[in-house]
Amino acid sequence: QVLRAESVRGLADLLAAAPAAEPEHGRAFGRTSGPLSPQQLSIWLHERIEPDPQRYLETLCFDIYGDLDTMRFAAAVTAAAGARRAFGAVICDDDGVPEWRLARHEIAIRVNGLQELDNALEVEASRPFDLAAGPLMRCQLWHPGSNHHVALFVWHHIIVDGWSARLFLGDIANRDANPRHPLDSEPLTICDLAAVDLLHKADPDSIARVSAIVRRLSKVPTTFQWPVTRGNSAEGGEGGATHVKVGRALLRTAEQAAATSGVTLHTLLLTAYSRALGRTLPLPQFLLGVASAGRARPGSELVAGYLVNTLALALGEVEQLPRVDALRLVAEQIECAMDDENIPFAIVAGELLRHVSERPRSFPQVYFSLDEEPVLDLSGLECRRRRSTPRSAKFELTLSLEHAPNRLSGVLEYRKGTLGRSGAARLVKAFKSELIVIAMASSS
Repeated sequence: QVLRAESVRGLADLLAAAPAAEPEHGRAFGRTSGPLSPQQLSIWLHERIEPDPQRYLETLCFDIYGDLDTMRFAAAVTAAAGARRAFGAVICDDDGVPEWRLARHEIAIRVNGLQELDNALEVEASRPFDLAAGPLMRCQLWHPGSNHHVALFVWHHIIVDGWSARLFLGDIANRDANPRHPLDSEPLTICDLAAVDLLHKADPDSIARVSAIVRRLSKVPTTFQWPVTRGNSAEGGEGGATHVKVGRALLRTAEQAAATSGVTLHTLLLTAYSRALGRTLPLPQFLLGVASAGRARPGSELVAGYLVNTLALALGEVEQLPRVDALRLVAEQIECAMDDENIPFAIVAGELLRHVSERPRSFPQVYFSLDEEPVLDLSGLECRRRRSTPRSAKFELTLSLEHAPNRLSGVLEYRKGTLGRSGAARLVKAFKSELIVIAMASSS
């Protein structure tokens, strides 16, 4: 349902109509401590094995124009952060076993006066977090000029994803409009959801499903060597990024083509990306990771925290198929992967890499995500998103797109020395070209 729904709002409506979840194995919900989920553990381990203080920093920044009541706004931010227990969490790692401790910090916004804004933004957006000490979120507000404020929110990725950020921004808007507005309580915690994932990890049915997923994905190479010259070792995991913007007319054509073809916009964009990869790199066969919201369980739609799961698609020579056939193939792959969307990909990845002698720096190596654009909506004020360029890449190559009415934009992130600026530009051009042709072919 995550990818069948036309929007995140549509998925939330489906989840709201679903029957209430019963505590599994007789355990009550409401845990405030416990082990990390497999997906969260993979982030924690990645930081330990290959430290990079920039890799898992997530930022949202907004220019706010108008007569902002800073005290009211600050109170709204504090209330919104306090409503999400993961935002005040830390991760204790006694004896090397990481565990959550929720709501250990109260998150408040720091209000600054006039100062060198660009430098201050750069410093705050790039300052790393200490997972054990916390807090794992910080908020800043600057006042660079008359009727102009800049709000910056920074998280460690282990406590936030796109869905969580939108919950937070919605809470701010509600509390800023009405300081007495009751905020939605979280019926579950990330500790509850992690416990369910870990119970399922040992379940015989889940083990059988993991084996089936591995057999399906083993049809293409698990990893691959990039067909370009790598940069020198000094470049390491530093990331590069190329911004992507799809024009309004092309977006409208793509949306109409998806509806005509009986697929989602997500499927159409993913097909264009897959064909562009095969054309420009070239990658004849590869595993492609696709972000899934990870909120199929009733109640999880109200929980903030890193819950994203990965759906893996085994794409073989998709660029050689007629475009309409390629669209159908990708749609079938997504449908198949969605049947197992509750299986943590970290478990699948462990099995796929079990016999790989030289493990990749990230897995899957190529990634795609489509999310709703985060919006800060403050009554009577104009809020504009101020985009930042990632300094470090989580994967070898990631196309991350954000969708809003009449808008589709995002960024292509890559590891320096793996693709390079000119290669990224060629890939973005190929993606737009494929999107045009697929949309036109699907509409005819």
